[in-house]
Amino acid sequence: MRPYTPVTHCNKRGSFDIMVKIYGTGPPAQFPNKGSMSQFLNTLRPGAKVQIQGPKGRFVYEGRGRFALIDDGHLPLVTRLGLVAAGTGVTPMLQLLRHILSDDIDQTRVYMIDVNTSDKDIIARLELDEYAKGFDHQFSICHVLSQPPSSEDAVQNYEAGPLSREIMEQYLPTPDYGVLVLCCGPPSLINDVIKPALMQIGYKPHQVLCY
Repeated sequence: MRPYTPVTHCNKRGSFDIMVKIYGTGPPAQFPNKGSMSQFLNTLRPGAKVQIQGPKGRFVYEGRGRFALIDDGHLPLVTRLGLVAAGTGVTPMLQLLRHILSDDIDQTRVYMIDVNTSDKDIIARLELDEYAKGFDHQFSICHVLSQPPSSEDAVQNYEAGPLSREIMEQYLPTPDYGVLVLCCGPPSLINDVIKPALMQIGYKPHQVLCY
């Protein structure tokens, strides 16, 4: 069983889309699960059926800066939202971004950091860059890459990895009232790098949600 996040707009009814990265079958250190689920899904034909459990999750975005925790009520109104995604951790961010940017009344300002090994690993890169161009007053993104871009114009707004406190401090909103930071990625990166750095920058625990 693997967790996947729908990327379809939340107002769509009757069906939903998920975004799955097809992993290779390389060395175990690179693909610890040998990409077994993604490889299986890649073999399915239209009309095939799979069993799905859910939905699951700790919080709900109700729109226009309003977040609710399943077990702890509503959060203070969010006016500036930080997103830190690594690898496939970007998929939960896509549905949220689509929801915010498709609502003309939603003025939530979004600051995103997307961490990947190379520019070829960036999921939904064209969509994210189009948002940065079309909604430059509301959305900004920094791509953090471990390897240099394949060409000078391959990636806009790029920082050399690894992800650091300095990069997060530069590209995320300052930890004031009305700020929330959402993080999604490998547990080791979340626990060893992102959460400690956010605390050092000055965010309070209730301003950071990781999943």
